[in-house]
Amino acid sequence: ALPGSTFVPEHVEQREDRVVLYGDVGGSVSEFRYRVRAGNSGRFVVPPAYAESMYERAVYAQGGPAGQLLVAPSTP
Repeated sequence: ALPGSTFVPEHVEQREDRVVLYGDVGGSVSEFRYRVRAGNSGRFVVPPAYAESMYERAVYAQGGPAGQLLVAPSTP
């Protein structure tokens, strides 16, 4: 997590195409700040954040569009 994050995960799984965070949330808004590193150049769509309860599937949240990420080709 980057400085300014208010959500502190108990467990983190870094996968090839996403990061899965596990932790407790309360009744107020929490924020998890992070930095991404692209392995290829190009234009990428940043998917919205999605959260759900492990035990109550009716409890979930999804963020709005996060935008695009443009990665310029590196020069040797």
